[in-house]
Amino acid sequence: MLKAERRTRRRRRIFFCHESGAKQMKAMQDLKELGVSPGNDDKCVLLSRVGINRKSKEPFKTQNAPYQQRETVQIGQIALPIGNAIGEPTMGTLDGYEQSEQMAKEIFGTENVTTVRSGELRGNGPLLLADLSARLVDNMYDVKFQDLYAFQGDSQQGYTKRLNLAQTLVRIAENPSCVGSVRDVSVLSVVCKTLPIVGGQTVSEPTDRERRKGYDMSKGVAPPVIDVATVDSLLANPQPTAAAGR
Repeated sequence: MLKAERRTRRRRRIFFCHESGAKQMKAMQDLKELGVSPGNDDKCVLLSRVGINRKSKEPFKTQNAPYQQRETVQIGQIALPIGNAIGEPTMGTLDGYEQSEQMAKEIFGTENVTTVRSGELRGNGPLLLADLSARLVDNMYDVKFQDLYAFQGDSQQGYTKRLNLAQTLVRIAENPSCVGSVRDVSVLSVVCKTLPIVGGQTVSEPTDRERRKGYDMSKGVAPPVIDVATVDSLLANPQPTAAAGR
């Protein structure tokens, strides 16, 4: 979990951003059990997911499947989690985030919580070194999808690049006024839709080839994180339809 505070006199900005819905819920449970009483000026920025209100529909039904931890099996020099099940399955990611949202509003007050929803996370992150295919996909996302899209509430589906999501969370924590009166915003790097029979389909366009030139994730040459001015512009007017930031 990444947790930070920004203090101005007695005013605190606190944000919670576990990539696991179950861990996010546990963090909020711990805070609630401690009996913490935030002040009226304390603000909470909470990472959540798109699809909370559509858990019975695909692709969110699959995303919300409980996770089962498994024993690792050594294959050569690689240890893979494909053995016997360990313990009980954890709750679904979307269920965990939904309960986190409810508890955050109970603790801080609805008017003091800003919910930032991501899609499925992509880009460099905590992946198994053995999962080379997933790592290649993540590396591709950092170069191929450099833009960001902002929407009001939970109405979209897609993927979000970790670097740009982190920039957005920090910006809102530092400057809550950048979202105006909006308290629920979704930020996506790739906007998708699900069609009958066809399945998932990408709606947004990838970054043009000219802007991708010169970057090579295998050599550590990555595009810069989205700039703060663009984040401010997107959050000031989140749209129900795609509006790319560059």
